[in-house]
Amino acid sequence: MSRVWDIPVHDSTRVRDVRVAAEAASARARLDPHRTAVAALVATELATNLAEHSGDARNWAQASSGPCLTLMLADGLGHGPKTATASAAAIDELHRTAHMPPAQILQHMNTALRTTRGAAVAVAQLNTEKAELGFAGVGNVGACVRSANAWQPLISHPGIVGARFPATVPVQHLPWRRDSLLVLHSDGLPSRWTPPEDTELLDHDPAVVAAAIVRDVGSAARPLRDDTSVAILAPDRWAGTHERHP
Repeated sequence: MSRVWDIPVHDSTRVRDVRVAAEAASARARLDPHRTAVAALVATELATNLAEHSGDARNWAQASSGPCLTLMLADGLGHGPKTATASAAAIDELHRTAHMPPAQILQHMNTALRTTRGAAVAVAQLNTEKAELGFAGVGNVGACVRSANAWQPLISHPGIVGARFPATVPVQHLPWRRDSLLVLHSDGLPSRWTPPEDTELLDHDPAVVAAAIVRDVGSAARPLRDDTSVAILAPDRWAGTHERHP
């Protein structure tokens, strides 16, 4: 099992924490002093850029209510602060509606986002008592779920949450197994993207899986857009519970 240091970088005060975590990770991996210094430098530069340029534009969230864990990814239309405003409104609404099923959550988000430019939104809800996953999406967001060593695409309905909301939102229901894994992603991933098949990768922490997906679909010739987002839902096979990691 991989070890992940999850450090939110909301401002420059957390840059030092990122550097310390990089040094701790390097020590755990038994890197030599030179490689440790390089890893710490890269982590520091990434954290500094994130603090200076991200604008705290988080666009995913999770919320729990009873036996249900809900994971949401919102991709605001366009770029810039107004895009972040739409995603933030979706996150706020998720925390108010996590007790509702996916279609109702999206309906409430549509009302909440009417004062914004709108967003494409995917909502996945895991009922741990029933071992069942429900999925609904509106707009250009993608999703797929892996179970029994096979990937199945989940289809979002055309529209825009907050602007052109469909009259009905289909909800897909699937069984959730101990080997299941869900990927939600924005349209920043290229259309040619295919889910990973490396079983060793898929057994790692979900944060590592998400990072590997983003890493592997980009190239020097075709770099990923800076608004590419991936969120993962996977069972905690060691604790018997379910967790989400970006």
